Amino acid sequence: MSLRAEAVRNVTPGARVTFLPSRTGGGTHIPGCDLQRNALQLDSPTIIGTAIADGSGVATITRNVPPVARNQIILFQAMVPGECAISQLVLFGFE
Repeated sequence: MSLRAEAVRNVTPGARVTFLPSRTGGGTHIPGCDLQRNALQLDSPTIIGTAIADGSGVATITRNVPPVARNQIILFQAMVPGECAISQLVLFGFE
């Protein structure tokens, strides 16, 4: 196993950020948010962690990468549910 840090920038300081991965793209509605503007680009994402954005608007989590992720491409997005804000979709290939 190895460690992997994920960070999101330009978040409202003090906001709780949720980090989500998925193996496939798609669309997932965020309850209470506009479906046309705020849907995740992930199919059946799971929550791998949350973090509070610091005073500079940066939220970071560090996680162990499980062996099952080896040789996989994983899609990541972050969201701030209370603001209906989502990050850009990021793809990462684990070796």
